[in-house]
Amino acid sequence: MRAMASITVTALLVASCGGGDDDAGQGQAGTAADDRTSANEDSGGAEPESGDNDSGNTDSGDSEAADSESGDNDSGNTDSGDSESANTESGDNDSGGDTPECDPIFSMAEVEDLFAEPAILTEETNDSLGQLVCTWETIEDPESTEDFGFKLLQVQVYSGSPISASMFFDPSIFESAVMIDGVGDLAYSADDLGTSFYFVDDPIGGSLSYTELDMGNIDAPKLRSRADIEQLFRTFHDRVT
Repeated sequence: MRAMASITVTALLVASCGGGDDDAGQGQAGTAADDRTSANEDSGGAEPESGDNDSGNTDSGDSEAADSESGDNDSGNTDSGDSESANTESGDNDSGGDTPECDPIFSMAEVEDLFAEPAILTEETNDSLGQLVCTWETIEDPESTEDFGFKLLQVQVYSGSPISASMFFDPSIFESAVMIDGVGDLAYSADDLGTSFYFVDDPIGGSLSYTELDMGNIDAPKLRSRADIEQLFRTFHDRVT
C-alpha cells in the first residue's frame, strides 16, 4: 500500500510539473504574440511616414505641373516674340511704300542738273487749301568763304479742292504781268525777269519760281535764262495736269 501511494504521489508530482511547463510554454507564446503585436503596432506607426512619401510625391506632381505651366508660359512668350516680329515686318512694309509727291514733278537728278550742283528737297502740304509746296535748294556750307552762290526752285500746286484754284491766281494784282500762250486756261509771268510763272487749268492751278543769286559777285552772269525757266514752267504744267 505504501508503495502504491508513493507511486501515485510521484505521478501527481510529475503531472503537476508537466502542466507547469505547458503553462510556461503558453506564457512564452503569449509573450511572443505580444511582441509581434507590438512590432506590428510599431510598423503601423511607420505608415504615416509612407503617407509623408505620398505627400512628397504630390509635391513632385505640383513641381511637374509648375514646370508644365512654365513651358506654356515660355510658349506664350515665343508667340509674343513672333507677334512683335510680325509687327516689325508690317512697319517695314508701311515705310517702304512712301514716295515724295514732289518726285513726279521734278526728280532730284533734273533739279541738280538745273542747278549744276547738289540740292535738297523740302516738301509741304496743306489739306485745307488743297496745296502742295516743293522747294529745292542748293546745299550751302555756312562756314565756307568761297562759295556764295545760291539757287532755289519752288513749285506750288493747288488741286482745286476744297478751294477753287482760280481763287489763288489773279494777274491784275501785279503791276506788270506777261501773258503766256499755250498753257492751260490762263498763264502769266509776274515780272520782266521771268523767274515767276503762274497758271490756272481748271480745276488745277500752280506756280513756279526760280531764284539764282551769287552774293560774292552780284554782277555774275546767270546760269539760267528766262527762256530756260519758261520751258521749265511748261514742263511743270504738263506734269501736274
